[in-house]
Amino acid sequence: MTPRRRLGLALLCLTPALGCFDTCGGGGGPPETRTCADEDASYAVDSISVSAAQEFGGQGTTMFVFDVELEGADPPECARIDYEYSDARGTIRSSTILVSTDEGPEGRRIAQDIWDPWPGSESDVIRVDVTAAGQSAFDCAVGSCDALEGDAGTDAGASDAGAEDAGASDAGASDAGPDDAGPDDDAGPDDAGPDDDAGA
Repeated sequence: MTPRRRLGLALLCLTPALGCFDTCGGGGGPPETRTCADEDASYAVDSISVSAAQEFGGQGTTMFVFDVELEGADPPECARIDYEYSDARGTIRSSTILVSTDEGPEGRRIAQDIWDPWPGSESDVIRVDVTAAGQSAFDCAVGSCDALEGDAGTDAGASDAGAEDAGASDAGASDAGPDDAGPDDDAGPDDAGPDDDAGA
């Protein structure tokens, strides 16, 4: 967990005692993502990774928060982050944000603490798919992404490679049956019978 994330969680823990979280006229509210105005025009990024979590605030507020780490020779200081939420039922919603990145280890840069209202039921596994600097990655909160993999099982089911695709109707008797090479064909007895030119 990053120092900024720890600070955000500390503020969330304090808000019940203060009695304000997104309900008071001044000072209350969820943490804000550190945005930027102008996306870097040039960058060199080889890969990205995503780390997602569910966080709880005061007044029953639940937040989705994720970090994006960009690795490469020249990762951007202001990164465009395209992201999409989904659950077991499919896509929930998508969005785009420009986020300031912090310098990380070994030349990496990290878009830290991208906060969003929780997009589904608090008990649901939520997946976030992220595209940044031409690279893509994903992570899940409230459980493993494996819990969502079962919904893709029908894509490669029996109907795709089953008996109907390579069954008897494709190479069966109707394709090479007796009608194709039977006695009525060119080499049958009618072709070299006594009535032909070489007969008696």
